[in-house]
Amino acid sequence: NNRLWGFGNSNQPNIAYYSIVENGKNFTGTGSGTLAIGNKSKIVGGKIIQGWLYLFKNDGSIFRINNDSPTPSQWYIEQILDASSEGLIGLANQRLIVEAGGNAFFMSKTGRIYNFVQALQTGDLKATDITENLTEKIYFYNWIKDNIDLTKLESDAHCVADAQRGMILWFCTKLGSASPNVALVYFYNKKQWFIWENANFASGVKAYSSCVRRLSNVDYIY
Repeated sequence: NNRLWGFGNSNQPNIAYYSIVENGKNFTGTGSGTLAIGNKSKIVGGKIIQGWLYLFKNDGSIFRINNDSPTPSQWYIEQILDASSEGLIGLANQRLIVEAGGNAFFMSKTGRIYNFVQALQTGDLKATDITENLTEKIYFYNWIKDNIDLTKLESDAHCVADAQRGMILWFCTKLGSASPNVALVYFYNKKQWFIWENANFASGVKAYSSCVRRLSNVDYIY
């Protein structure tokens, strides 16, 4: 409803802030306010997906807010994933949430990557691990834990979706390296994983940030 949301205040780690309508700079005027999200664990990231605001906390829980109404008193907060029951280890950082192919994906602090909106739509409240699925014979998490520096996920890792190619690129740092130098590439329509890296030459996978830019009706990855 045309508001800007903020979070991450170390003094109030579980508080989400919202601006007045159509003015993302005003967080103190009439119509602005705050919402307490669950316990005192920190809100790590958030994203509006399919009209809902999803908030990820560092204990692994996920909340969503129905804020369709222009009146904040009519909003409601719903906890959709509980860390204790789902076994998640929390979103690694704000830049590791992405919407693609009608679903949403996020990377946890363990390096596992989950698809969670599709699961909710089918009535199953468990997030789906797309890096390891024994039924579909996907064992990609073994490569992640053996090759990716998981201690750098919170500070360096990021992702971007390429809708034209139907893929998501997860930029990470390999063990023994100081900065991002490999892309974990997931083709979400085919449920296939690839590894893009270039050890000997300057490469686009050595990226500190990423985004999609549209030029002449064509999307480019930066």
